[in-house]
Amino acid sequence: MANTQVPQLAEIAGIAGHDPQCPKIPDLDAFEERASICEFDGGLTCADTEQLAAQGRGYENVVAFRGAQQTIQKGNANDTSTT
Repeated sequence: MANTQVPQLAEIAGIAGHDPQCPKIPDLDAFEERASICEFDGGLTCADTEQLAAQGRGYENVVAFRGAQQTIQKGNANDTSTT
């Protein structure tokens, strides 16, 4: 059963929207922090809070966020340049 409070809590938490001028970077720390705050303060399920956190980072859903994160990790693993 979906939590009907999710959109209202997202607005209160300040993660209802993503500024389209900001790049979509799959920042895991920011994602986990937002999800934890919503879960603790809002009493939401882990799935609901992760969905809100992903949308707050500009992704359609948590699957898109995790996919972007994996793409960046693969790119870093394939980077053989030296500094």
